[in-house]
Amino acid sequence: MTVKFLKKDLLDVKTQLKKQYNYVVPTTRVQTFCLLHKRIFCLSDLVYQLNNLDSIRMEFLDELRSDLVHVLTFVSLGFKKPLALSIRSCIEDVIRHIYYKDHPIEFQLLNETGDTQISVTSTFDYFNDHPLFKKFKGFHMIYDHLSNQYSETSKLIHGSSIKHFQLSKSISQLGMSDMEFKKQTTDIGKLIDDLITSIIIFHKEHFNQIHHEHKTLIFSCVSPTHKKIIHRI
Repeated sequence: MTVKFLKKDLLDVKTQLKKQYNYVVPTTRVQTFCLLHKRIFCLSDLVYQLNNLDSIRMEFLDELRSDLVHVLTFVSLGFKKPLALSIRSCIEDVIRHIYYKDHPIEFQLLNETGDTQISVTSTFDYFNDHPLFKKFKGFHMIYDHLSNQYSETSKLIHGSSIKHFQLSKSISQLGMSDMEFKKQTTDIGKLIDDLITSIIIFHKEHFNQIHHEHKTLIFSCVSPTHKKIIHRI
């Protein structure tokens, strides 16, 4: 049934890209696009399944599902700066989720005031020092990946140096070559590996309650290295 939903969602995504943006996935990118869609679907399904088991303070993971839609759309259309913003937002969603899930009072204040004194740097530090993660061999790799990707996307968003400028003079100059598309999807795939693994470690008790069919699909979407980390839980 899960695989059936995956195929249906892929068809829906292609239909909506064609309907709303007149975009059809080029034949040279179909295989890469389908693999990326599967990875995004798996991460989104993981959040959905966890939400069914524990809906308390899950708003940031709900926002993650929304940002994943933007990631798939922007990488398809070749919009680099909006894509960088969406990738950075995905990282923030998970890091902030971990912090606020553990801090109900701060989460309540955030909802009541619409403001928080907790910086992104502080949430990264909390993530790095969290005892659930520190005991896992290989976690440093996940942390370094996320931290570096957050830094690189921030440089592109803010134009930190001339090499990060887009310098597009017309709409026709927007887009990506097949090589750029391949690199972007590879980077997004690594991001999804890290996010799936981090979420599973943090929600290990509820993850173990997820139906076998869903877990099998999720495991099929992560790299062998990340599978090893997850299997140590």
